[in-house]
Amino acid sequence: MSDVTTTHRSISCIDDIDTIMNNRNAETELTQIDHKPLVGASLRFQSRDTSLEYLNLGNAVSQAMLSRDKMALGIWLHSHEPNSISGQSLTTGVVWWAPPGRELHTVMVSNAESIMVTVPCSTVEQLLEKRGLSDLAGEMDEILVKHPPKSTVYTVVPAIRSMWKKICDHPGLLNSDFSYDYAFDFTLNTIIDTISQPKIEERSFHRCNNNYSSIYRRFEDTVRNIDDQVLTINRICTDMEISRRTLHRAVEDAVGVSPSDYLRNWRLTRSRKCLKELKCGTVTECAMRWGFCDVGRYASYYKELFGELPSVTLSKSRGSDAH
Repeated sequence: MSDVTTTHRSISCIDDIDTIMNNRNAETELTQIDHKPLVGASLRFQSRDTSLEYLNLGNAVSQAMLSRDKMALGIWLHSHEPNSISGQSLTTGVVWWAPPGRELHTVMVSNAESIMVTVPCSTVEQLLEKRGLSDLAGEMDEILVKHPPKSTVYTVVPAIRSMWKKICDHPGLLNSDFSYDYAFDFTLNTIIDTISQPKIEERSFHRCNNNYSSIYRRFEDTVRNIDDQVLTINRICTDMEISRRTLHRAVEDAVGVSPSDYLRNWRLTRSRKCLKELKCGTVTECAMRWGFCDVGRYASYYKELFGELPSVTLSKSRGSDAH
């Protein structure tokens, strides 16, 4: 276990599964009622009133119940039957939440890989209300398990899995306020978006007209006016109350590129501004800040767009600042 004290708070990292379980019990945040020996790599990050856990384990049966005013939310990055959660089959991409006082029963016969966050209930309520999903907020007192569409399994899961593979290889990446907040916000918002996306698409079917030009302008305003490094296509669709398919058609019709490419180029442009203004000390910090978990791929995208590597931009900026 390691503790890193930052300017604002202390962030702890635990990499031993038994210690993780003991830590849960000691804090009475998540009570592990019973579990068999767990096998596999695990990480738990704790900061203030939130936590992030990555579990890669098998041969486990657990019963957990949150106390106080916390909720747990999770997404399974890899799993298949006969694994189950609260009596429902546990397959790759399944998302869930559990409110205080509700027992969550998980059976993992075969190895499974998952991410879990714990967060105050009020935070989840605010995220749902911001998305106009008061009906979902009304379901917060019950355990919710959802099997997302295949598109989510093919797009969202690999993105989270890639980020957490980097974190597992280099746990020190989360040893700062900013990095922890980014990983936490990205994971939490992705889970919320995945849970709420079916309702958004249903609403979109009834409300959205085919005025692609108008949709594109709203998309452009959203991207350009919100200084948010964890902005994702799912989150934009949620805020705009349209489906991913509608947004893709509108953006491609207007500028000839996909929403993902447009958003990536915007993030690259903002990261270049940070490097030029020396707001990031290293290329890795800048890449993580703007949502690029793979620094090598970030450098490749950057060079393709600007004709030079980000390290060159940073070096030039330091030289200019010295004079």
